Amino acid sequence: MLLTVKGNQKTLHRQIQCQFQGKRHIPFTATAQGKKHGRDTIWEMRAKEAPDHIRANWPGISWIIEMISTTVTRRGMQVPRSHYFLTSLRTKPEALLRLIRQRWSIENEWHWPRDTQLHEDAHRYANRIGTPVFGPRPTSRCKSLGTSTPA
Repeated sequence: MLLTVKGNQKTLHRQIQCQFQGKRHIPFTATAQGKKHGRDTIWEMRAKEAPDHIRANWPGISWIIEMISTTVTRRGMQVPRSHYFLTSLRTKPEALLRLIRQRWSIENEWHWPRDTQLHEDAHRYANRIGTPVFGPRPTSRCKSLGTSTPA
């Protein structure tokens, strides 16, 4: 099990964030680098055993994870982002890093083409009539996205 901890879980988010601040010993780390959509991205995953106060509220959780993704834009700007996770998996750091990156691949490989080719994010759905345009049937017809868009 791998759970993403988002900002709407303020207490848990803060508790995990504090575990990675300062000069604390982080026993497990892994890094990877990739280039997609004209941007270089460096992923640094840091993991450690979950402290008792987190384990008490989240039974079965064994690790807390901080993932720092630093994107280098075409203009050379570095944009770091931190993401936090809880997991019950006990595996090598490289395998955890791969698992987290696979979760993001849905966004990177499916949503990105839909937005760039169909301008899905720009659509405002002012009157709910536009909703079926991006439903499952039309988008399944455009899986190649290189051919045409739904009419």
